Amino acid sequence: MSQAQLMDGAGLARRIVEETAKRAAALTGRTGTAPCLATVLVGEDPASVTYVRMKQNRSRKAGIESRHVALPADTTTAELVDTLKALSGDPTVHGILLQHPVGPHIDERAAFEAIAPEKDVDGVTLSSYSAMSFGLPGFVSCTPVASCGSSTSTTSTRRAGAPSWWGAARSSASRSGCCCSAATRR
Repeated sequence: MSQAQLMDGAGLARRIVEETAKRAAALTGRTGTAPCLATVLVGEDPASVTYVRMKQNRSRKAGIESRHVALPADTTTAELVDTLKALSGDPTVHGILLQHPVGPHIDERAAFEAIAPEKDVDGVTLSSYSAMSFGLPGFVSCTPVASCGSSTSTTSTRRAGAPSWWGAARSSASRSGCCCSAATRR
């Protein structure tokens, strides 16, 4: 019978962020393009504002540029979808996080589906859910991963063509209790 071991989540997160920063710097050096994570926030819910700020700080520490799009609380579904589609089509943006909840007047599913699957670092699109369910390549929603105990693994695989630094960044977030601050690829 094996005994449970206490994991040093903070230490592990720190090491992963440091490794991610090295990988992000190497990518920037090779390509001339820094990795960029876009966060989108509708309204000014204090908890959401704080959470987005934490995501931005973690990105910065990991050598990932952060672009924040703040939208007013009265933003319509169509306006949010247009914003997310524009970010999805922007080659300088490599990942998109839509902070939710977005407000009861917005069709959250429509908003999630406006995110290109290859930039869905939160694993919220139907494509990402399907990939996760069938064990296919793609971003993995990190809350279920952490809940199922997969967060103890320090390795991740990624879809062909995906930036290698995403996996480590998302793993860091999963292990440190900040589930959606970076990306995990299956």
